[in-house]
Amino acid sequence: MTRCIIAALLLAGCSDDQQVPEIPKTVEFAPTSQMLDNTWVVQMTDDALRTPYQENQGWVTLVLNRDYLSAIRHFGPSGGMATARAHADLASQYQQAALLVANSLIETYDETPVETDPLGIAHPLAVAFTIAGHRDKANNEYAQYTDCPDPPLVWREPWTNWLAEANSSWPPDLSGLPLQFTEPLPGMRHTPFSLPHYTLPLNSAPGEVEMGDPGALVAAAQWHYEAATIAAEDKVVVDTYMGRYRLPMQSPTPKTSPLPIEMLFGSDYLVPEDGPFMAAVTGNEGLAAIDSFAAQSLLAHLAQASRIDGTIDSRKAQDNVEKLRLDIIETTKQKSAGRVQGAQKLFANIARAGAFRQLAIIAELEGNREESGTLQVAARDAGVRTSETSPVGMLAYAAWDAQNRFTMRALDTVHQQALVDPTIDTARYAVEVLALRENRMRNKEDPR
Repeated sequence: MTRCIIAALLLAGCSDDQQVPEIPKTVEFAPTSQMLDNTWVVQMTDDALRTPYQENQGWVTLVLNRDYLSAIRHFGPSGGMATARAHADLASQYQQAALLVANSLIETYDETPVETDPLGIAHPLAVAFTIAGHRDKANNEYAQYTDCPDPPLVWREPWTNWLAEANSSWPPDLSGLPLQFTEPLPGMRHTPFSLPHYTLPLNSAPGEVEMGDPGALVAAAQWHYEAATIAAEDKVVVDTYMGRYRLPMQSPTPKTSPLPIEMLFGSDYLVPEDGPFMAAVTGNEGLAAIDSFAAQSLLAHLAQASRIDGTIDSRKAQDNVEKLRLDIIETTKQKSAGRVQGAQKLFANIARAGAFRQLAIIAELEGNREESGTLQVAARDAGVRTSETSPVGMLAYAAWDAQNRFTMRALDTVHQQALVDPTIDTARYAVEVLALRENRMRNKEDPR
């Protein structure tokens, strides 16, 4: 009798008008022991593997100080994959600085134009559109202002020539820019250049705007990319490593390979397959790569387990990343006779901040800008030491800020990084004009 009453009550509660809410689709974060063993953090519990890195000033400078220029000098021309890593990091840093300039110029002169915008702004704006992947807009910009004063032909011609060819491949030939760059050489740096590159007079108003040409950053990035491929003697490895921070105009990485330890140590990647995964998820395979790589890539599994109903949830992601850090520390403890070495905690913290940065990239790919921003803040908050930060990641965040018109943090990033590498100061001019325009618009002042 009692069972009948219970059954009747259950049936009464499940009428056609009422539906039981669906449980959100999630995957538990449960990395295998093999996955954890394959992380560079756990690999570095091996004294024989770790000691050469700790005793090499190039690695100390690269990982603890995040000073790519100095690391290149310390590794030198015969540093092989280590030299390639430093060049690749610097190339990615300049690419993100170029994207920061592009986003800043587009937000200023395309999204919120005013009558007094500089004569000749067509060129830097066209380059900005090109970097951001808007080829048609770049062509329109050059065509619209053919009769206006512009920067010297030497700055414009490589871009107009490249845009004129419908099927031209990235990058443009920028060897003719007035930068006096030598041929790329491993262990060396590009020739420093003076700033600003030129000034642009205002339209129908007194004054002028100083400008750092975004093409200079693209050229510097390409110089160090070529130096990296020479040093590595393996273009596929370099392309795989740099795939996650490629520019919108760049073609997806055509071929990938698991990353060697030199490309993993102190990086945002955790295991060798993370490189191919990030190249795939930001490339042709897209978000489908999360599931297809989840069994081999720790970052893919982390992303998969941080999703609710198919999108990254920042709270779930933060819980999973903290669990990952503890799992890594526990695994290193087991590998070290029950002791947790100080270096392993530091390395686990580096891995934590890097995981946040990569999840932020994936959330952005999902179109979930708010969650991406939350994860970028989590990465920044997790990276309290210089070793836990990433100049590349910070500039990527600054480029994201500029696209969202958050200029104060972007300017601060540029100022900090320019102290270490003056080439980054090229980005300051574009971010400053965006900051000025945004400030005047908020205060309802004359935006000139």
